[in-house]
Amino acid sequence: MIAELAREGVFDDPIVTEVTPLAEFHPAEGYHQGYYRANPNQAYCRATITPKVTKLRQKYAARLKSRRRAADRAVPAIHGITTSRRVRRSPAAESASR
Repeated sequence: MIAELAREGVFDDPIVTEVTPLAEFHPAEGYHQGYYRANPNQAYCRATITPKVTKLRQKYAARLKSRRRAADRAVPAIHGITTSRRVRRSPAAESASR
């Protein structure tokens, strides 16, 4: 991806980002896990995360994993995308999965 962007001259300056294998991973503490699912009505979540998640779901609906698995988990309502524990798929995602 970086080589492609450099070849196309997308940026005026050279790309200096280095992609390397992950040497060590430290998962966050338990209270940080699933924060958005547990706190969907927090101001930060509503103002920042929800619009990004909505945009991602719309733009990449065909590439996202089946939401049927997500329906088995408690998923918060995101601008009407979910209802209770059942996830409603967009028409684009439905047609892409067929």
